[in-house]
Amino acid sequence: MKNENQIAERLNQLVKSKGYSTKEFAELCDTTAPNMSGYLNGKRPIGIKILDKIKEVIPELDLNWLLYNESAEDLNALQEATSTYQIQNHSVDDAIKKLIDLETKVISHRINHLEEDIASLKSILKVDDMDSEMITKLKEIIKKDTH
Repeated sequence: MKNENQIAERLNQLVKSKGYSTKEFAELCDTTAPNMSGYLNGKRPIGIKILDKIKEVIPELDLNWLLYNESAEDLNALQEATSTYQIQNHSVDDAIKKLIDLETKVISHRINHLEEDIASLKSILKVDDMDSEMITKLKEIIKKDTH
C-alpha cells in the first residue's frame, strides 16, 4: 500500500463524513474497534480484506481516492484523452505534443508514488545512505567473484 498515514487520514475523513463512530464503523466492517482504530490512525496497515468490507459498507467509495488521492474520473479522463485523442484542426506536431504532455503527467505521478514508497520502505527498514553504499559495494564484490 501507499503511505499508510495518508490513507488513514482519508479513511478518517470518510468515516466522519458518514457520521460513524469508530465502534459503529468497526461493527459494520466486521472487525474490532481496536483494529478499526489502528486503521484510522495509520498504526495498522489496511489490507485487501478490510478494503472489501469498507467498500461493502460504503459502495460509492472511490478506492483510487482512498489509496492514491486520485479520483477514478480523473484517471479515466486522462486515459481516454490519451487513447482517443483525435486530431481535429491541429497540426500533427500539436497533437503529438499534447499526447507527450499527458503521458509525462502520468509518468511523473507514478514516479512520485514510487518515491513515496521508497521513502516509506527506507523508514521501515531503517536503511541509510551508508547502508546503501555498502550494499552496492558488496554487490560489486560478489559480481566480480562470480565471473
